[in-house]
Amino acid sequence: MPTVAVGVDGSQCSVVALRWAAAEAISRSADLRVVTVRGTVPDWPHTDLARRATMEATLQARTAEILTSSRLTLSELPTTETRFETTVGNAAEVLLALSAQVDTVVIGSRGLGPLRGALAGSVAGQLAGHTTCALVVVRDLPATPAGLIVVGVDGESSAAALQFAFDHAVHSGATVRAVWSWNEGFVAAAAPEMLLDEAWEQSYEDALAQILRPLRAQYPDVPVEPIVTHGHPVRVLAEQAHDADLLVIGSRGRGGFSSLVMGSVALGVLHDVPRPVAVVPRAAPNSSWPASTASRGPTSDSSTRPANSPPK
Repeated sequence: MPTVAVGVDGSQCSVVALRWAAAEAISRSADLRVVTVRGTVPDWPHTDLARRATMEATLQARTAEILTSSRLTLSELPTTETRFETTVGNAAEVLLALSAQVDTVVIGSRGLGPLRGALAGSVAGQLAGHTTCALVVVRDLPATPAGLIVVGVDGESSAAALQFAFDHAVHSGATVRAVWSWNEGFVAAAAPEMLLDEAWEQSYEDALAQILRPLRAQYPDVPVEPIVTHGHPVRVLAEQAHDADLLVIGSRGRGGFSSLVMGSVALGVLHDVPRPVAVVPRAAPNSSWPASTASRGPTSDSSTRPANSPPK
């Protein structure tokens, strides 16, 4: 059974992420795992045992409140099989390990506790650069779905991201807008007149059409909008996805999207695009929707309720 996991920490953003994850699980007939990561009080400088015990009790009580609030949120939504889990440890390490067991990991873009660094610090690098499955970072949701999924393309290395986008479109009834933003800095410096050559851009359009051909055949009912343009990836994707329900990018690219996960472009996309952003690994073994049947054993302390070079 496919599974969607969502990290919650009591913040408003994690509530929005929980709602997105619940809707995703319902649309894909998947199970839902709601995970909260509780930190521990370090031995030093908190050497007073009584004070440490009080702080630990406070953390446990806060975790219980988060899970209770999550159950209340889900009680207002359509139900799917749901497991609530509490894990003690480092949020990034827990979610990275979890990504090898599920099909999608969902987090909010801003947090209160261990997840609060998801955009600004090492958690982003570890999750967006190294998750085994797709990672979805949810910042905000449109009041009304636009029926549009935007996917960044940079060549054949975008296959996993494109597959994720088309498969999501099948379940949501959305249009896929495939955007190839070429940003040939070396050409602009050495031979800027080439950027005005129609044949140069036509080569990208032909390559994009070739990449999309098998996906069009596999998903004949999914409307497709191929877009080829010149510009910086962050600006182009932010413009193209400003009214989208979801932006999908690959975690390993070349050319214009080569830094999309590990560098400033990734943080720029996550910061500038207000819609949910899915970061899909180049090889995502857990993303076989909806037929994945990989075994996913339970964890402790859990409960369940129904619920860019130019193309040749």
